Amino acid sequence: MGLRFHAVRGGMSAGVSKGGIAPDNCCEEEEDIIKDAERCIKEMHDNTRWGGLDLHTRTTPAYRGA
Repeated sequence: MGLRFHAVRGGMSAGVSKGGIAPDNCCEEEEDIIKDAERCIKEMHDNTRWGGLDLHTRTTPAYRGA
């Protein structure tokens, strides 16, 4: 029996002042989101590092709402 884990790094760059739903203080600049997503993928997306654990790192947008 194995274990599969999908870590997801999401980000929201459009706060209320830009028409989004999150408070502005919870948002990040798009460049910072991309840089940190790249860091997460480089550090975590490695099946050999965790003794065969099926580990995948993904990025995802945050839901903006209608």
